[in-house]
Amino acid sequence: MQAQSQLKAIYRDNADTIVGNCDTTLFLGGKEKTTLKEMAELLGKETIDFKKIWIEPQKLSEIILGMANIGGGVVIFGVEEKEDGTIEAVGLEEIVDKEKQDSKISRFLPDTVKFNILDFDLSGEAYSKIENKMYQMIKICFICGIEIVMKNCIHN
Repeated sequence: MQAQSQLKAIYRDNADTIVGNCDTTLFLGGKEKTTLKEMAELLGKETIDFKKIWIEPQKLSEIILGMANIGGGVVIFGVEEKEDGTIEAVGLEEIVDKEKQDSKISRFLPDTVKFNILDFDLSGEAYSKIENKMYQMIKICFICGIEIVMKNCIHN
């Protein structure tokens, strides 16, 4: 989807259902006001952390636990956060094995903390600044006894 208004124009009342069924959001910028407002609301509810490279599993588990305690969040690898607060998409030299990384991180976390490691790369003219670069991210769920919240983080 490129803009919220585009989705609402095509799907009308079902647009919110479509967005609600998406458990991952990747926003690369835009100028359309409805989309910017929606993204501002989402960002107010989730913490996003950027890492240029993968960090030690114990340190990463501390970040994940902190995010889980405040409602969840996302750690994106392959993006460098500069001292002035700007970010730069640098990409990863290689994609780590998700199962091995999951195992290393999980050793330091209680079973109630659920997270998922995802790979992504983007190509095409719209993504020229970041194309041909690899990225990974961890999506962290809020610690909660409600089963539906936990299921949203588990991908087969």
